[in-house]
Amino acid sequence: MLSEWWSSLTVVDITILGTLLVAFLVGWGVGIIRFLTGFLSFIVAVIIAGRFGNHVVGWLNRAFDLQGWLEGVIARRIHLPPEAGTVPSSSISLNKAIDWLNVMPVPKFYKAPLAQQLSDWSGAAGNKTAAQFLIEQVASGFVNLVVFTLLVTLLSFLLSALGRLIADQVQEIPLVGTVDRLAGALALVLQAGLILSLIAVFVVPMLSMYGATELGEAFAEARTVPVVVSFFEWIRGVLFGGGTKLWSV
Repeated sequence: MLSEWWSSLTVVDITILGTLLVAFLVGWGVGIIRFLTGFLSFIVAVIIAGRFGNHVVGWLNRAFDLQGWLEGVIARRIHLPPEAGTVPSSSISLNKAIDWLNVMPVPKFYKAPLAQQLSDWSGAAGNKTAAQFLIEQVASGFVNLVVFTLLVTLLSFLLSALGRLIADQVQEIPLVGTVDRLAGALALVLQAGLILSLIAVFVVPMLSMYGATELGEAFAEARTVPVVVSFFEWIRGVLFGGGTKLWSV
């Protein structure tokens, strides 16, 4: 019976079962604590960096004048119109801000909202010229972005290392360690199953419509695909209930 079932499996079936098996083995080695730590450490790092990033920027500016140094670099590398060096910042209109930003190495998608912010903030800039205010705001935004990114990266690494240390200690406890490993294995299997279901429900049909008919036929013949699709329907029911037709298949 088992040999007949195995011989009836297609390449797609073997790929799906192999993926789930690998996910189980990896999850068994990782454990649920380490699995959750890897995800939660990033979320916590973003929250901490968002709350305390300004304080770090302030300390860097006081200790190393980081923003002042960057303002000097920007001032040397761009060539704003002479008008920008004489016009008070309170006179910056939205159109002027956009024109002046066009000569700066700022990503195109960022220019319009930045120009709007510059125009809105310019009234509170005191006696600064438009050029001074423009360079100051660009430098400030860049410094805050870099510090935020570095903080998130560093905190994620430290929190993940702490989580791994705790997970290693937990896995040394006989019964608790086994439960941790089993829960981690099931979590990875569920994650892999969700990814496989999204591929079966969305990616493969879309590719089939654009010419990959053999791929669609292979998935249609596979014995495990209906199970994967049923799993997707279960996930959709858990997340959205019966009150929505979103992602219905």
